[in-house]
Amino acid sequence: LQSMITTDLAHVPGLKLVERARLADVTEEIGRALGEGYDSAAAARVGKLLGATHVAVGSFAVIGDTMRLDARLVVVESAEVLATASADGERDAFFDHQKVLVKRFVQALQVTLPAKARGELGRYHTTDFEAFRRFSDGLARADAGRFDEARSALRDAMKIDDRFELARRTLVDIDELAAKVDERRKLARRAE
Repeated sequence: LQSMITTDLAHVPGLKLVERARLADVTEEIGRALGEGYDSAAAARVGKLLGATHVAVGSFAVIGDTMRLDARLVVVESAEVLATASADGERDAFFDHQKVLVKRFVQALQVTLPAKARGELGRYHTTDFEAFRRFSDGLARADAGRFDEARSALRDAMKIDDRFELARRTLVDIDELAAKVDERRKLARRAE
């Protein structure tokens, strides 16, 4: 969901988004310092480390065939919650729930969207829950440095939904990241 929301918000004029890899580094650091919970103050600390003005935090739960998403948009400077959004309903309609959150954030930021951006925000990344689940698995495995497993999961997502462009782009990004990691390992071995 984070990747889908980030990809959608990237179409909003005037917003600059933090790269996923940078966000993972900082949230891991904060997570070690703060433990499991992320309240508004913790989100604001993450935002300050990132040089951000706002941070979106949230959670989701899937119970049987039902899904619930909860999110908050936090102003970094004050730790004020600018907007909250919740969406719940059928698990297989997750794509609608994700769009509700994005639209709520855009409204809270008081951004006027040109027609092209509105069209991009209305486009679904995938409407297949299993493709979404495999995509999410792929990201989690990439974050853990298990690139071969990540590639496999992303390929599975694309087999399930051959129009899942975000999965295709993410696979390219993971290939590039894996190549960089391999190069660093080679340099470290030479240095030893």
